[in-house]
Amino acid sequence: MISFLPFILEADQLKHLPHPEDIAIQGKRGFRQAFGVLHGLHKSLKNKSAKLSTKYDGSPSLVFGIHPETNKPFVATKSAWNKTPKLNYSHDDIKTNHPNSPGLRAKLHMALATLPKVMPKTGIFQGDIMYTKPDIQHHGEKLQVTPNTITYGAHSKSPEGKKMAKARIGLAIHTEYKGKTFDTLQKKPLTNLKAFGSHPHVHLIDSAAVTNVDYSPQHQERTRRFLGGAIKSYKKVDPSTISGHEDHMPIYINQTITTNTRPTVKGYYTHLLNRAKIKKDVRPEHLDQVRKSPSHFENVFRTQRYLELAKNTMIHALDPHNKRFETSIGGKPSGPEGYVLGSHSKIVKRRGDKSGPGFSAGNFAMSKNRKDDQIKEGFRLFGSTIKRKVGHSLPNPIRNTMAGLVTTGKMANPDNAYKREELKKFREKLMTNRKLPKFSDSILKERSAEKILNWLRNHPGEETKKQRKKALEKAQRKFDSKVRAIRISGYKPGDDDI
Repeated sequence: MISFLPFILEADQLKHLPHPEDIAIQGKRGFRQAFGVLHGLHKSLKNKSAKLSTKYDGSPSLVFGIHPETNKPFVATKSAWNKTPKLNYSHDDIKTNHPNSPGLRAKLHMALATLPKVMPKTGIFQGDIMYTKPDIQHHGEKLQVTPNTITYGAHSKSPEGKKMAKARIGLAIHTEYKGKTFDTLQKKPLTNLKAFGSHPHVHLIDSAAVTNVDYSPQHQERTRRFLGGAIKSYKKVDPSTISGHEDHMPIYINQTITTNTRPTVKGYYTHLLNRAKIKKDVRPEHLDQVRKSPSHFENVFRTQRYLELAKNTMIHALDPHNKRFETSIGGKPSGPEGYVLGSHSKIVKRRGDKSGPGFSAGNFAMSKNRKDDQIKEGFRLFGSTIKRKVGHSLPNPIRNTMAGLVTTGKMANPDNAYKREELKKFREKLMTNRKLPKFSDSILKERSAEKILNWLRNHPGEETKKQRKKALEKAQRKFDSKVRAIRISGYKPGDDDI
C-alpha cells in the first residue's frame, strides 16, 4: 500500500499552477504541490465536495464594470492592468486606444453599448467574449460560434440557443474585483451571476460550479493507481541531477503535444541540441546532465505522464456533466476547455485520446495556422517594397515569391504610419539583425510559395560554425551509443489511453 500523506503536506502553500503535471519537474517542492492538487481533487470528487468552475475558450478577454474612483462604467481588454491602464468610458475612447484593431474595436463598441444594461452598480468583472451577433453561424436548427479553438453549439430551441438567437453579445464571466481604488482591487472567482440584471441583448454565461459528479469506482481506482505510479517514479529521481532544466523541459513537453508524441530522454536531448544552435540558454552542463543521468530524466517524464493520466481520468468523469453547450475542436466532439480548481489551478486535457481531441494540442495547431496567416498577410502587404528594398540580397525565386505571394502586381508603400512602422521592423529583421539564410540548391529550384515559406520559417540566419556543429554531432553520437544499453525508448504505463 502506497502512502500519499508525505506528498500532500505542502499543498496548502500552493500559489499558482499552470498545469499541475508540469510543476512536478520543478523539484521536490513542485512535485509535492502538483501531487497535492490532484490528490485533493481526487478526494473531493470521491466525497462529492469538489468546488470547480468551467473554463470557457472565449476571446478577447474583457474587463468591465464601474470604476471605484470615477463611478463611471467602462470596458477594456487586459490592457486595463497596464501600468497606464487603457480604460474605455466612451466610443471615442475605444477609437483612440485601439486604432489598428477594427475587429477588437467592434466587440468593445458592442460591449460598451450593451453591458451597462445588466452590470451591477458596483464592482469590476472579467470574462471572455464568446461572440457578437455577426459571429453566430446557423447550421440547420443549431447555432454555433468559434471564439478561439473550441466551437460551441446549441439547438435553437434549447435555453442557450434561444438566448443566442436574441443576443447581440455573449460573455462568459469568471472573476470579480472589489476595492476602494483601482490600484487596491482584490479578485475572487465568480461562480454565479445573481448580482447581474437581464436583457435579451446580453447573453451572460456563468462559470457554474460542477457538483455531484458521477466519480465511479473504476475512475477512482485508475486515479489512485496513476498517482501511486507518480510517487514510485519520482522516488527514483535525484532533484540535483535535473537542476537547471526547469525552463527547458516545459518547452519540450509542449513541443511533444504539438507533434502528438511522448516525451523521451533521447527526444529531449535532441531538443537541447537543436536549441543550442540558435539560443544561448542551453549550456554544455545541460547536455552533460542528460548524458550522465538519463535514467533520472526518464523517471521525471514518467512522473509527469502518470500525473497527466490521473488528471485526465478525473476530467473524463467531469466532462459528461457539462451539457450547456455542444463542444468540438476541428469538427471532432470534445469536452470543454477545462476546469478551474479554487483560484490557482487549471485542469485541462492537453492531449487527444479515445474520448476526443485535447484542448492544448488543438490550440497549438490553431496558433500555428494563425501565425502562417500572419506571415502570408505580411508578405502580401509589403511584397513589392521588400523586392525593391532588400530584393538585391535575395536569389530570384525567393525574391519573386516574397514579392508576389497572395497578390499580383506591385504594391505601393503602406499608406499609414502603423503599416510603415511594421515594414521598418520587417526590413530591419531581414537586413540588420541577422544574416539572411543560405539557401539550399533544392529550395532555389522550388517554385511553391508554401514550401519556400516553410523553409524560411525553419532556417533562421546566423549559420552555425562548422566546429560547433561538429562538436554537437559528436556529442549526439556519444550519447546515442550510451543509451543503447538502457531502456529509454518511450514510456508505456499500460492503461495509456484511458
